Amino acid sequence: MKIMSWNVQGFGNKRTRYHLRDLVRSNDPDIIFLAETKNKDNKMMNYTKQLNYPYYCYVHPIDLSGRLFLLWKDGIILDIVEYNLNFIICSMQFDNRSGKTLLVCMYGAFDEEGIARQSDFLTRLSGRFNCPWVVTGDLNFITSNEEKLGGNIVPQNQLNVVNDHLDFLDLTNIRFMGNLYTRSNRRDSAGLILERLDIGLGNHKWFNLFPNRIVYHLLPIGSDHCPILLVSTKDDKPTKKLLRFNRCWLMHNSCKDIIRDNWKTSERGSHAYFHSMSLRNVKYVLRDWNIIIFGNIQSKITYFQSQLEYLSGNVANHVNLNEIRDTEASLNHWYGIQQDHYMQRAKENVLKFDDRNTKYFHDKVNFRKKRT
Repeated sequence: MKIMSWNVQGFGNKRTRYHLRDLVRSNDPDIIFLAETKNKDNKMMNYTKQLNYPYYCYVHPIDLSGRLFLLWKDGIILDIVEYNLNFIICSMQFDNRSGKTLLVCMYGAFDEEGIARQSDFLTRLSGRFNCPWVVTGDLNFITSNEEKLGGNIVPQNQLNVVNDHLDFLDLTNIRFMGNLYTRSNRRDSAGLILERLDIGLGNHKWFNLFPNRIVYHLLPIGSDHCPILLVSTKDDKPTKKLLRFNRCWLMHNSCKDIIRDNWKTSERGSHAYFHSMSLRNVKYVLRDWNIIIFGNIQSKITYFQSQLEYLSGNVANHVNLNEIRDTEASLNHWYGIQQDHYMQRAKENVLKFDDRNTKYFHDKVNFRKKRT
């Protein structure tokens, strides 16, 4: 079971939506929880319909400052217990052996009154349900000053209140992989603040069911918060890709020169034979050129994702936000190339649906593979 949580800080940003599509394609979460979407439910359904998550729960806020949105796949056994401005509570089944589990999707309050209200809510919730339960989302609190860099130090008595309440609820941090900090205010020098606000918590009953649980901190693109991916078990499925001529190769400056310089042959024969030999020469040259010069699209994306992850994790040691922005621009460039690649592979409706709808074309490619 994979549950993705992300404070998107507004889902109207195209970069945010495109990054979510890439996250869904690469991680295949069963459930997606989005906080601070700042869009009405009809817009959210329009934005997310390409993700193929048919079921959803939408929380209307008092104003446009918040909004919560939960999506889940067909086949997931999930019932909404209740919801409010800060929580979506679900009763679900992680697998056949786990039975009923409580999933708490949380968007933490900022003000003292809201914090006290959500603490009382969690206390009542723990009394109502004597079952495994797990909490995920932007909790808006830290459990120690090691989870914060920059800004004012959180008083120890405030941290003690948080940790004592978690102990009372029998909730423990789920181990994570990735950068320590999940939120950055993206300011320079002395104004920089990094915090670990996006967390996964579980009680001992849930920990006993899933001893290999882990939370992954993913790349923060289009938001100041990292998406986090809660995984109960690992499921790696490597795939193989065939080499084809990609239209996106023509976006590289040297591609046309490579084709022009190698569109020749010393063989004699008819025009058709000459054409066939020229194609053969270009094919072999382009194969080497793709490996050495152009590079694998997914490898390039993975490289710039790793670079961005490294820069985001070390921004406190060498603050260079321009380098982060340049890396984000390069990553978006290769996202565009990847989208063009899937559009070509889909082989239909290219002009009608040329709107960065990568998920649509990716599904078309997979459907064509199944037919062949």
